[in-house]
Amino acid sequence: MECEQNEDNLVPFYALIRPRCVCLCRAVTEKDIVQAIHEGHDTLAKLAFKTNATTGCGTCSASVQNILKKEIGDGIKSSEF
Repeated sequence: MECEQNEDNLVPFYALIRPRCVCLCRAVTEKDIVQAIHEGHDTLAKLAFKTNATTGCGTCSASVQNILKKEIGDGIKSSEF
């Protein structure tokens, strides 16, 4: 799923709500990240490889980490990010 963009290559505000666009550089949604986590991509590096999130400017890294923590819980070590 891609994040919607207008002719100025900007993401409209309503598109940030549903689906929530986490990585604007690579048009990766929260749904894409959650799906990848459930497919076994359980580290930041694996998620970056699978979804390309965090491979642009990198400002979405904290958001991707938070989603990962939310989905996996305390069963992950911080060194795995």
